[in-house]
Amino acid sequence: MTGPGRVAVGQFLLEANTFTPLRSELDIFAAAGLLEGPGLVREGLPDDELAAAWDGLVARGFTPVPTVRAWAGAGPPLTAAAFEQIMSAIVEPMEPTLAGVLLSLHGASAAEGVDDPEGVILEEVRRRIGGGVPMAVTLDCHAGLTARMLENVDIITGYRTVPHVDLARTGAQAAQLLCDAIDGLIRPVVRHAAIPMLAPADRQNNDLEPFRSLMGGCTVAEQHPGVLATAFFPSHPWRDVPELGWSTCCTTDGDPELAAETASSLAVAVWAAREEMIGGRRPPLDKALTEALDGTAPFVVADAGDSPSGGSPGDSTELLRTADRMKDRAIWLTVRDPEAAEAAAAAGVGATVNVSLGRGGAGEYNQTTRLEAEVLAIPEGSFAYTGSLAMGKTGDLGVAVLLAAGKMRVVVHSQTVMVIDPAPYVAAGLDPAQAEVLQAKSHVSYREGFAPITTRSVVANTGGPTAADLGLLEYRRRPVPMFPFESDVRF
Repeated sequence: MTGPGRVAVGQFLLEANTFTPLRSELDIFAAAGLLEGPGLVREGLPDDELAAAWDGLVARGFTPVPTVRAWAGAGPPLTAAAFEQIMSAIVEPMEPTLAGVLLSLHGASAAEGVDDPEGVILEEVRRRIGGGVPMAVTLDCHAGLTARMLENVDIITGYRTVPHVDLARTGAQAAQLLCDAIDGLIRPVVRHAAIPMLAPADRQNNDLEPFRSLMGGCTVAEQHPGVLATAFFPSHPWRDVPELGWSTCCTTDGDPELAAETASSLAVAVWAAREEMIGGRRPPLDKALTEALDGTAPFVVADAGDSPSGGSPGDSTELLRTADRMKDRAIWLTVRDPEAAEAAAAAGVGATVNVSLGRGGAGEYNQTTRLEAEVLAIPEGSFAYTGSLAMGKTGDLGVAVLLAAGKMRVVVHSQTVMVIDPAPYVAAGLDPAQAEVLQAKSHVSYREGFAPITTRSVVANTGGPTAADLGLLEYRRRPVPMFPFESDVRF
């Protein structure tokens, strides 16, 4: 019988990029709302996995005990102090009288001196609640499973869609299984299979094969008696950590052998598709821009190397440098540069300014570039995302200016925002339908986000912290050997 009980709930989602030198403070969570303790309530939560899990617990008669909600999407690793605050908010309410614990985590975070923040948190939670209290976690499908994570949880569920549109399903599944475990209806056990590979993010799309079928294999596997949940984790590739790599996992009802066999079977299918997963077309930026200008407008050029939804700061000047000789074309782009934004804003609307954009050296993705332009507007800059990755969440350009150089438009802003849909351009006062070329900063999610404007696009092979060409990144700590970097990889 379902009985009353207290279940601790919380959320910590940060997809960390270790290839940027920047660090994130607690304010990275501010835009989506950093809610702690009594301030975390069901009302007002977006329709994500935490909200669905909360509803599932209440429907079964359990009382959610809120810890913290800290959602930031992607960004640089947290400072040590910021991580300690998040961890404390989660673990302090944990004690053995809880009926269970349900945490919504990303699974690919990082902090100063900590490669595996989720594992550290889960280990401390387990220490506080003891071995008899069941714990479930939901993970982004770009999570990287670690030994610490696996040793301390009883149930794992994960997204099965890119772009992510099944957050509620993921949370509801975790809540149902946790309630069943608390009520003694199941005895969950988790096993996983590590796959020594990485692949570019732009092929991770449910509209494409073989990714769609690999994710679909999880649904098929769950039809087997005794299998409670399965997940495939094509891990976020922009972290240089010792446990980097793809994986699969399976939660079963008291059957570790079945869990291991199921995870292994899913992993074998992933490994067989490895060559297809690194395929795809990613032209260099100059060719991508030529293709865009020759096509029907508007056309989206996705700047893969500078994707804030993958943890990049948004400060690339590569498209600006390429487009600088084409100012007679309506090419619209964004550059994060706080100093330039403040200087141009101080000059005022109508002023002609000569600003430096980007702070990188020669040859770097954010190479310093001079631009002479007119200040068209100084927008307020806050907006609501329309793409599914951040539906219901807000962004803020910070100090922002709209610059015009011929027909080219450059939105210069002080705060990092995702460019997965047209919202940043609209916030700057532009009508995206009037552009010939729109810059997106994304690998996959931009397709759905820009679809109301255009379905014509290309992913450009640009440099930066989120490069699609993983060979452009300087990994120092990843496992060796690993596909596709080495040829002698066995699985």
